[in-house]
Amino acid sequence: MTQRPRRRAAGARGPVSAPEHPTWLPPGRECPWCGSKNTVFVQRGLAGGQESRDQYIRCYDCGRVTYDIVAKNDRDIRINSYRQGGVLRDPEFQTRYTIYRMLKVGFNEYLLYLRPILPDDQDR
Repeated sequence: MTQRPRRRAAGARGPVSAPEHPTWLPPGRECPWCGSKNTVFVQRGLAGGQESRDQYIRCYDCGRVTYDIVAKNDRDIRINSYRQGGVLRDPEFQTRYTIYRMLKVGFNEYLLYLRPILPDDQDR
């Protein structure tokens, strides 16, 4: 019979081992623009410390934001004629993205899954 690990007594103090990596920051995420790993991954969701409709990576070395998932409502989809395989432009960071998946997640909301168009890819 194997022994079960002992639990800490209620109210006991002492060092608690922290996880190696935060759960909201996947290891190995790097900036597609400069290749730096000095990034923060902001996950989509309205729970926890982050309240964001979009999912993106912020690089502290080059200062760019790269979006993974963007939420748009039905009106935005119709007006801007977003479609799978189309292009989404981010005027704030002068970035263009390819829409590789569109997912309807509610009555009036779509998620656009994006890939950045890097300067090397624009010539193709």
